Amino acid sequence: MHPSRSVRAASRIMINRHPLAMAIGLCCLLALLVRLIAYGLMPGPMHPDENFQYLDQAHRIAFGTGLIPWEYRIGIRSWLMPALLSPAFEIGKLLGGNPALALWIVATMLSIASLPSVACAMLWGYSAAGVAGAVAAGVANATWFEIAAFAPHALADTIAASLLIPGLYFSGVARPWPSPGARLIGALLLGLAFVLRLQLAPIVGITCLWCAWRGHRQVLIGLMIPIVLSGSVDALTLSYPFQSIVRYAWVNLALGAAQSYGTLPWYAYAVMKLLFWGGLAVPVIGFALLGASRLPALALSALCVVLPFLLLAHKEDRFIYPALPLLFTLAGVGSAMAAKAILVRWRMENHAWLPGLSCAVLWPIMSLLALEQAPIWPYLHQFSAINAAVAEINRHPDVCGVALHPLEPWARVPGYSRFPAAVKIYGFTDTDPIARSAAFNYVIDHYGGAVLPKAGFSVLKCWDMPTRQSWPDRWIAHVCLWHRDGGCDPSASPTLSPPLPAFLGRENWAKADWK
Repeated sequence: MHPSRSVRAASRIMINRHPLAMAIGLCCLLALLVRLIAYGLMPGPMHPDENFQYLDQAHRIAFGTGLIPWEYRIGIRSWLMPALLSPAFEIGKLLGGNPALALWIVATMLSIASLPSVACAMLWGYSAAGVAGAVAAGVANATWFEIAAFAPHALADTIAASLLIPGLYFSGVARPWPSPGARLIGALLLGLAFVLRLQLAPIVGITCLWCAWRGHRQVLIGLMIPIVLSGSVDALTLSYPFQSIVRYAWVNLALGAAQSYGTLPWYAYAVMKLLFWGGLAVPVIGFALLGASRLPALALSALCVVLPFLLLAHKEDRFIYPALPLLFTLAGVGSAMAAKAILVRWRMENHAWLPGLSCAVLWPIMSLLALEQAPIWPYLHQFSAINAAVAEINRHPDVCGVALHPLEPWARVPGYSRFPAAVKIYGFTDTDPIARSAAFNYVIDHYGGAVLPKAGFSVLKCWDMPTRQSWPDRWIAHVCLWHRDGGCDPSASPTLSPPLPAFLGRENWAKADWK
């Protein structure tokens, strides 16, 4: 036989023997493509925490500069997650220090990290509804707009989800009992998910205790390794082991930190999803309930993820992100079951490929329809005008200092991770002495800048956020970039420093000995 023919024949044999492996590979490629496209269209940040809590702290590790929010000033944040992100900035430094490149490396790294969740969804789907269930669960997780939009972004919720889902699978949730090595890997992943997102303690604890009750106590060893690692990181970078956990609990339970950012009733998450999904909430929930009949353990796991957040007064949509891959795995399985039932009813059982194909087409269409009608567009584009100004600044080699005029709202401030390493960030208001303007030569203004011409600045360009929907007053819809010729005198003004929140008054600060 000709060599090329033998290779083709061998390839056909491999394809026939491993249709699931082929499907998993294709779905993971689709998921990676959709995530990177979503990041290109919506580079974020998706939430201010992405800038302040994680990217700027990773930038501090790599370059030594970054905004220091109150959480790091009083030591309620672990340095573990910034340490995990810092290699992306180190690579960016080696490749020339382009900030956009470093952020793309972070997004690519996190997108790849989310792919095991897609693969696990497909394995669950295969066990429940065959190849059609695998394809449906995989495509649903690969293309649903919320999962794809958030996955590339550096948030504790998204990274914890990328650890939680494979952790549940390897631990034996809704699958044949795994090997001891697989259970150990699962426990390690669950432990990491817990130390990055403490509110996942119920699902992590229940899963590991269930495994231990079944006689597989090595999972407790696997669970303890990340926890000990977290305590060691705190001991090395803060004052004592587990300081970030202890002080996080104190600030939220004793001082009401989370509640100070707003409270919502227990049913708020259901309202959010109804608003985001509109009429498509009916088929999504319906398919998920149908899939839960085949994978009840997965449904219970999703409830265990959501329940702690229902009990907490402060609620944000991103908090329940780790439950979305589980929900859409169930919904994918349910859609495959429905497609098979329709096939039987229409006496088309010979077309075994049709349920998988129909679900592979259905889920991207449903995602696009949900995205089109969802009131999430302002949420996804809330930083678009500021991002445009930052990109314009980074195109000018003379930039040496950037000011924000005015500082409020603080949540919209771009961090050091979005500028070249040598650039310093300042605040500037109409009441500040004009002499302070010598510290910077670019100003991002969203107020009017009446005093800026007196300091020698002139407008370069202005941007508006998309006007597809109305914007909340607290968001910055119009931004102008001002510039003056000349260099910068860093001694003319102190650099920007995030303020302490009101609940950390002098009395509480002194009482907790956090000076």
